[in-house]
Amino acid sequence: MIRFLPRLTALTLIVALALLTYNCGKKNEDPAPTIAGTYKITAMTSTPGFPVSGVPITDLYAALGLSTPCFLQMTVTFSTAGAATLNIPSGCTLPEPTIETLTGFSRNSKWATNGNRLTITASNGTSQTTYDYTVSGNQLVLVGTNGTYTLNIKLDKA
Repeated sequence: MIRFLPRLTALTLIVALALLTYNCGKKNEDPAPTIAGTYKITAMTSTPGFPVSGVPITDLYAALGLSTPCFLQMTVTFSTAGAATLNIPSGCTLPEPTIETLTGFSRNSKWATNGNRLTITASNGTSQTTYDYTVSGNQLVLVGTNGTYTLNIKLDKA
């Protein structure tokens, strides 16, 4: 019995070390949620208010929807290949450069994430807009700056 005890102790120690080594190698980090998919813009605000004809406008979604109702039908598709495509309804009179200047999104923009940061590269390939992003259920929320303005954009899966 005495000779068996050291072998049992050694076996127990080996099993314990193996379990410790296995658990130490695992990361407890949750993977970042994917944003791939098509989203409809449902809200866009600016702080401070974005000047339009000298008047600061904080609810850009409502203002753009009143002036150009087709804006309310626009969607953005984030492909798994890294394209961020602004889908503009046919006949829409809102110029694409206006949306691209404001948000970074165009028909030919690209996207990439790093942690909770989303970078949109404009169609010219050099201009970039960076947002902090969160995904909750079917909603994607973007918060970023455009010059001195902080934009808060909410998008719902279409």
